[in-house]
Amino acid sequence: MRYRAPVWMVAALGIAALAGCGSGTHVGVSSGLEGSYTGTYLMVELADSQTGDVELSISYDGRIAGTFVDSATSAKGTFFGTVNTMRRCRLLIVYPTRTVSGEGDLALSDTKRLVGVLAQKTEHGTPAGSFNLDCALH
Repeated sequence: MRYRAPVWMVAALGIAALAGCGSGTHVGVSSGLEGSYTGTYLMVELADSQTGDVELSISYDGRIAGTFVDSATSAKGTFFGTVNTMRRCRLLIVYPTRTVSGEGDLALSDTKRLVGVLAQKTEHGTPAGSFNLDCALH
């Protein structure tokens, strides 16, 4: 029999894992991205895609938290993680049916929109598509 951990347990373990992650720069110094954002997301995985609305906030010390809603099904998900001074982002993305990690760079576009493409991976490290953000400061 296979044990399935509750979502809250997976999320707690994800936070602990992300807290220990680093890439040579200190989280705790501003990335210049702090604020609350609203916009859209696009998730692409093999032949599947999902689009919808996203809300997120980034604190001065680099913590990110957000929610997203699938336009087609109204299914809701959450994500949380960190962004460092070089704007490298690591998230745990909790979909209604699975949890993946996401890693990539965030940037402010010429029109001051927060944009980013995060490569998703399963809990076993297998590539699982991408999670793309396009948001405006709220």
